[in-house]
Amino acid sequence: PHLRLTLTSQPNPNPNPNPHPHPNPSPNQAAQLTSLMQGYATNGLPLLRLQSPLFYANAAQVRNAIEVIAYTLFPVSGHGEGGLAPPRAILVHMHAVTSIDSSAVHILEQACDAIKNAGEIQLAVVAVKPAVLKALTVSGLVKPGGGGRILAFDSVDKAATYFLKAQ
Repeated sequence: PHLRLTLTSQPNPNPNPNPHPHPNPSPNQAAQLTSLMQGYATNGLPLLRLQSPLFYANAAQVRNAIEVIAYTLFPVSGHGEGGLAPPRAILVHMHAVTSIDSSAVHILEQACDAIKNAGEIQLAVVAVKPAVLKALTVSGLVKPGGGGRILAFDSVDKAATYFLKAQ
């Protein structure tokens, strides 16, 4: 299956972004992400939608997208005109991910390491199918009740609420 990635905005009424400075991605990558955002404020919570199973053949593409997002400054409300900030968390919507293999789990571990180095950015998955959640839990990336390297939420709203309260 061919992997499609979509980056969308997640509204956040609290304008208090993560202040960590990040190096900029390549101009092409930043332009692509910014155009996907259509100028809407992410408020530190960009949403990456995965639209196919996650396996060895496409996992590196997902990791690369996560890393580019981590080093991209996005429009944030409350910073005046043109206010930009890095994400404080990256939400990965996995509703369409029906399966995940061990190579993809390992690649997600690498993505966690990379975004931690980018400024303590948290990776969170939302709308995860039970089989995929089980694989992430068995790997130790997701821990029941939270506290894993990746946080899991039932919905984007629940994830956004969690990160708003955590500020």
